[in-house]
Amino acid sequence: MNVFNQQLGVPRTSKSLPVPSLQAPRINSTMRFAPLLAVVAIAVSSTVANPFNLADIIGFDISNGNHYGAPTPPWNGGKSGWYFGKNPSKFKKYPCLTVVAIAVSSTVANPFDLADIIGFDISNGNHYGAPTPPWNGGKPGWYFGKNPSKFKKYPCLTGIICRILKHFPDALQCPTVPPQPTPTSSSSTPSPTPTVPADGYTQTFSNLTGAVQADGYMTFGLVDTVTDCKAMCNSVAGCKFANSYHDVNGKDGSTQLTCSLFTDCHDASAATNTGGQTQPDGSVNYIANSDGWCKV
Repeated sequence: MNVFNQQLGVPRTSKSLPVPSLQAPRINSTMRFAPLLAVVAIAVSSTVANPFNLADIIGFDISNGNHYGAPTPPWNGGKSGWYFGKNPSKFKKYPCLTVVAIAVSSTVANPFDLADIIGFDISNGNHYGAPTPPWNGGKPGWYFGKNPSKFKKYPCLTGIICRILKHFPDALQCPTVPPQPTPTSSSSTPSPTPTVPADGYTQTFSNLTGAVQADGYMTFGLVDTVTDCKAMCNSVAGCKFANSYHDVNGKDGSTQLTCSLFTDCHDASAATNTGGQTQPDGSVNYIANSDGWCKV
């Protein structure tokens, strides 16, 4: 079932994936495909309601109510609503109806470049979208949280995009936030003191006015909560340390927490990035509420 029933359909290659909206041309192939529309996977269980708005995720309104992205006809000077073909990297300004080959068996490699499809290079070779660290004026590489519509300039690790990233193991993956522990009934018998924190992290410093500037930098992005930042570290292979902090006046004016990830744990002595960078609007950023979290 198409999770966005009233959106523009992508080329279907299997009778098991019906697309009840406008159809793009079929692709003949001996391979088995799973369709992707920019950052949207359409094959999901019909029993699961889709809570997301497609336009919020991919930045295009390609619903039938908007003439599938082209509300103004060509004879009135309208712009194209979409692109379908083999060269999506040449048409990043449009939603590309790209059929991406996904390895059904381990012997079939995925021949597509994720950056060509979603417009972001979030591979590990590019520091997951943030090749320049924050202390050198870099921009966040991603966003993880519950408000993707507010962060359209970044790849948002939420919703349907998570299904797509699983087929690109070299790319950043969507984390899973662990459930909060369930309170237990009181007992007269004292519980033994745990040797490992419940979430697997020990705090190395808290509430500093400096962010970590050190070796072992992996990537950084924006999150809603400290828990989200730890979840991001859990999702990135080799991550041992997460630094969550507020970059006030930085990050294009965003009020979200910044989350920087490292391969090594650090203490307060490494929190030397106090900001002081002049922003495009003339303001100067500074660091607040900086916490360090070392994975046990």
